[in-house]
Amino acid sequence: MLIAGGGDGTLSLAARHLAYRDIALGVLPLGTTKYFARTLGISLNVAAAVGVLASGKVADTGFRSWRYQPAQLLRAVQQVKAACQLGQCV
Repeated sequence: MLIAGGGDGTLSLAARHLAYRDIALGVLPLGTTKYFARTLGISLNVAAAVGVLASGKVADTGFRSWRYQPAQLLRAVQQVKAACQLGQCV
């Protein structure tokens, strides 16, 4: 398992390097928008994400679901901004 901590760019790069290999990618959501983590349903709390990694839980997402999509990232940023304006930042 390769554990990558960072934002969407870091996680995208790690995913591309692991594509079509039998190596799991562990995700620690440390970026600003945390689009990857949100999309995959990974806890945005780092301690909780570490707990999931420690439990050995693995989910097959398929390589294509990891591709960087600017429009989706923009929507995620807008959602985070709207939540912050309501005092609900994560």
